[in-house]
Amino acid sequence: MVILWDSTNAVPYGWFDTGDLACVDDEGFFYISGRTKEMIKVRGWQVNPFEIEEAIKANVVDVKDCAVVGVDHEVDGQRPKAFIVGNPDINEVINFVKGVYLKVIRRLEPRFSS
Repeated sequence: MVILWDSTNAVPYGWFDTGDLACVDDEGFFYISGRTKEMIKVRGWQVNPFEIEEAIKANVVDVKDCAVVGVDHEVDGQRPKAFIVGNPDINEVINFVKGVYLKVIRRLEPRFSS
C-alpha cells in the first residue's frame, strides 16, 4: 500500500508529477528509467537537471542519490527542486547550490556595450 503525505493536496491521482519514467517490479520496487522532459526552463535559460544532480552528488557529503525536477514559479517560469537520498547536512546542500547558482548567474549576466 502506498501512502503519500498530505496526498489530498499533492496532485491528481495522489502522485507527484516529477516527469520521471519508471516501472515497478513484482515485489513493488520502482526503477527509474528516464525522464519525459529533460530540460528545465529557468528565466528563459535551459537548465539540465542531470548536471545539477551530478554536481550535488559529487560535492556534498552523504548524498547517496539525487533527482532534480522543475517546479512552476510565477517569475522564473520554473525552478529546480532537488529530492535527495542520504543524510547530508542540509546547510551544506543549500550553501553548495547557492554558490553554484551565483556563479552561473554572474556568468550569464547581460553585458551592454557603451
